[in-house]
Amino acid sequence: MKMIATKSFTYAGKSRRPGDEFDVADRDVKLLAAVKRAKPAPQSPPPAKPVKKRDMTPEQPDTPQADEGKPRKGRYRRRDVRAEDDATEE
Repeated sequence: MKMIATKSFTYAGKSRRPGDEFDVADRDVKLLAAVKRAKPAPQSPPPAKPVKKRDMTPEQPDTPQADEGKPRKGRYRRRDVRAEDDATEE
């Protein structure tokens, strides 16, 4: 948790001066507030979620020439099964 020093003191091996903002272990928050060495820093509101912008460019029609010969992504293909030809079994 973030706190702001109200008086000069040493915390975690570093000198703190009035107005310094620093991170404090959760167990030390009550202690530093009780001895009036620091006060909790004001909580800033969480950052707003970015608004997704839609792409306003017109979609290109799918051209069948570009897809020829390429397998579609995510398509499951079984290569161990073959179609039977009735003409050859006579």
